[in-house]
Amino acid sequence: MLSCLPDCQLSELSASDWLWLLAFGVFVYASSRLWARWAFSYDKYPMTSLRWHAPRFIYIAFVTAMLTVVPAYTFFGEDSGYWYSRILYFPTILIAYAAWLLVDVNKPSE
Repeated sequence: MLSCLPDCQLSELSASDWLWLLAFGVFVYASSRLWARWAFSYDKYPMTSLRWHAPRFIYIAFVTAMLTVVPAYTFFGEDSGYWYSRILYFPTILIAYAAWLLVDVNKPSE
């Protein structure tokens, strides 16, 4: 896939590398949209049940990882990304889920 591995720079990527990255991005986007549709329409259980929270929490954890862990590794380096993913990632997920839950419970669209 990436011909410049292990130390790739954006300027070294070829056209086929960019196509692979684009295809991967489209795949991640499409699969996450399908996953979101499933996770947020899963109302078989009451809101007080862990089975109601689990798919939503896992989806929000995935989105949080894509938005925070990858940039932490990219912009702050491997060591900072490692420590972020080991120490700060889980509290970040909890904060993101709590924020989403507050918005969902209050139903701002109604």
